[in-house]
Amino acid sequence: FPVTILCTPLSSIKLATQLMNMYLDQVGEQLNPKIEQCLNTLQDECNREISLINNLLLLQQLNAKTQPIISSTVDLKAWLLQVLESFNETFQGNQQSCQIDVAADLPPIVTDLFLLGQLINELLTNACKFTPAGAVITVSTRLVQRNNSRGETQPQVQVSITNTGVEIAADQLSHVFDRFYRIPS
Repeated sequence: FPVTILCTPLSSIKLATQLMNMYLDQVGEQLNPKIEQCLNTLQDECNREISLINNLLLLQQLNAKTQPIISSTVDLKAWLLQVLESFNETFQGNQQSCQIDVAADLPPIVTDLFLLGQLINELLTNACKFTPAGAVITVSTRLVQRNNSRGETQPQVQVSITNTGVEIAADQLSHVFDRFYRIPS
């Protein structure tokens, strides 16, 4: 069943909620708080559903190997600071703080920024979701030495996102990157 079929009705819903907001702004009257809350929820859930569909489309492309890898050279620290800036509102709303610790000897990296962004955003979203108020989320990078397939040692960049709060049970760690897997309870 093609996932793209779901996009059309969601686009219509999103457009309708945007138009409602515009009309309500033009009227200029104070909205009933319950109506405003319902409208905000509708917009948020519509955006969330669009994001889920986009993720399914991306997964479909990756499985079919039709998603092109577009490599870019990037200063990881500057890029991470931009990504973290987009989470500032979430951090504040959850009463969390974020620290960044980028190794001083980190060279520019070559990566697909879209795919790296998807991964970092998902990890940060989960960290925000499962970190209690008043706690710290830490994003750190460092160079590590790894053996490649030929047994040669070469430097690689390791990005870590750590948080306090709900822990993943040791017996569930092997499933962290399984598709569609949800850790029980």
